[in-house]
Amino acid sequence: MTTTNRTLRRAGAGVALAVALAVPLSGMSAASATTAHPASTSTAKVSTTIKHARAVLAASIAKADRAFRQARRAADAAFAGDPDVILAKAQRLAIVTTSTDPAVILAANQAYAAAVADALAVRNSAVNAAREARFIAVDDAWATYDATVHPKYAAARNTYRLALRSANAELRSRLALAHKTFRHAVAADHAQLRASINLAIQTYGASGKTDADKAAFAAAINAARTTYATDATVVSARKSRNASVKAAWTTYSKQVRQARITFRKATGHWPHGWVVVIPKSV
Repeated sequence: MTTTNRTLRRAGAGVALAVALAVPLSGMSAASATTAHPASTSTAKVSTTIKHARAVLAASIAKADRAFRQARRAADAAFAGDPDVILAKAQRLAIVTTSTDPAVILAANQAYAAAVADALAVRNSAVNAAREARFIAVDDAWATYDATVHPKYAAARNTYRLALRSANAELRSRLALAHKTFRHAVAADHAQLRASINLAIQTYGASGKTDADKAAFAAAINAARTTYATDATVVSARKSRNASVKAAWTTYSKQVRQARITFRKATGHWPHGWVVVIPKSV
């Protein structure tokens, strides 16, 4: 058999195979086009629905966050602009920045705290109300998302959010208490520090401001700070505060870990960081 004949036979076989495959393939293509189109349309609709739900969720949470920040800024501005607060602050500063008597400085600090207590309570109440409104808005946004996209994980996400909120609230409360306790414990020592600094400033102001006067001023400031830092009451209060802060953060970490474990057991995956993960598919 010549090379030409072999080529023709191979070519013929190839054409015959192509023709044989072409018929079923063309039929399958038509059938596939007929059956695949609705599925593609359905998938596209589901994908569009999920994307839209995610966008609405993100926008709603961002709106809630903005509203909370604006309310908090408004509460801070109202507190700072309160006439009683302005007057009390001015009276306190006039004494604290000039007096060399620790008892007078301590009394001024206590008088200021008493004078602004009502305004501060109003400010804190407004911030707490804004925080609760934010929580409600966020929960509503997630409820809408879950009802639209993935209700399976709704309960787990809600439990996770509530657990983190509780942990955060406890952490804030314990940290605030630790710092408040420390300030009260060292109030008299801090007043003495302020009085010593005021005396050093006045002494330097009345001097000729020579290099020796500058050196004496720096030495007086350093001595006052060292005396404060090494005072037994201050050292003890600082250790107590550090222990309280460490304990608060340790408890918080354990609570967050437990919340994450609970979420994983319910959903099969970990939440992303401190934020509940948004499922990528239904």
